[in-house]
Amino acid sequence: MKASMHILRNFCGISIVAVALAAAAASAAAQEITFTSPCSIVGNAAPEPLGDREGHVIFIEEDICRFDSGPFAGGVMTASSTWEFDKTNAVLVSSSAIFRKPGAIAVGRLTDGKITLTITDGKVTGVTSWARGNWPITTGGAASLAGRSFTATGKDTGPGQFVLEYKVAQ
Repeated sequence: MKASMHILRNFCGISIVAVALAAAAASAAAQEITFTSPCSIVGNAAPEPLGDREGHVIFIEEDICRFDSGPFAGGVMTASSTWEFDKTNAVLVSSSAIFRKPGAIAVGRLTDGKITLTITDGKVTGVTSWARGNWPITTGGAASLAGRSFTATGKDTGPGQFVLEYKVAQ
């Protein structure tokens, strides 16, 4: 388990990033909007043992995502989140994100989230995640997101890389 948590940094990446991509759907029609974003863990994130029991750690994650499509195509998002792991399962503790494109800025917040690690032969071989959030601050081209919510699901695509799929509520 200790080795699994050590390599968590290479696979875990479904934090608040969800906020940014969901926000990119600002100008969409009345139906539910779904799209994806490639993301990377940046910095030197490492699980920090809490010392009270095996596998109980916090993981502070810094992410960056890019938007290839939608109203924020060409924009970027930066995010930071804290997760509490109990062995192979995590719950969101806190998060924030800001995404930018000329003429639009949004601040997003995850309100709930979970991560599950897949372990094979004592090694992390996959990560899946789910999150829900909203936008407390929106400006410019992102103003239509005010009061809207989203869900995001994530899957790792390689060491330090992941993709998020967003569904924006109308």
